[in-house]
Amino acid sequence: MKTVITGTYLGGYPGHERKGSNAVLTDTKSGLKCKRGLSTIMEVPWSEVRSIEVDGPDQVAKRVTATRLLTIGVFAFAAKKKAKQAFVIVTTSAGELILECEDEPMKLRAKVAPLARQATLEPTAPPSLPPPAIPAGWLADPTGHAELRYWDGSSWTDHISTAGQASTDPV
Repeated sequence: MKTVITGTYLGGYPGHERKGSNAVLTDTKSGLKCKRGLSTIMEVPWSEVRSIEVDGPDQVAKRVTATRLLTIGVFAFAAKKKAKQAFVIVTTSAGELILECEDEPMKLRAKVAPLARQATLEPTAPPSLPPPAIPAGWLADPTGHAELRYWDGSSWTDHISTAGQASTDPV
C-alpha cells in the first residue's frame, strides 16, 4: 500500500529550495517521490534516505539546526502553533526534505512508520574492494556475513570462515 503524505514543502533538499503548498510525498519501489500537482518536484532513492521522522512544532523548535533555520526561517517557529501541525523530516545523504502537515504528530508518525522502516532496511552500498596491492589471503569479511572472506588478490571469493569453520557464501 502506498503511503501518501500531503503538506507544504518547506525546502531543504539541494536544488529544490522553492517552497510551496499542496506537496504530496509518496513511496515507490525505488524511493520517495515529492509532487506538486502533476509535476514531480524530486525523487529520492532509498539508498540516499537516512531517516524519516515526524516532529510536532515543539520538537522542531527545540531541534533547530542551521540547515533547518535556513530552510524554514526564523519566523516559522514564532508563528502561532496549530493543534494539528506536524513536520515530516526526511534526512538524506544530500540534505533534509521538510514538509509541514496539518495533522496530529501521533497520527502522522503511524502513517510514516512503514517509510521509516524502509529507509533503515535499504542495503548500504556494496563493499569496496581493497587496493590491488593487497596479496591474496583471508581478510575481514566486508559483507559482514562471516569473520573472514578469502581475497584472491583481485576480488573477493565465495569462501568464508567463522570461528575456524570454512563454508561458502556468494558475494
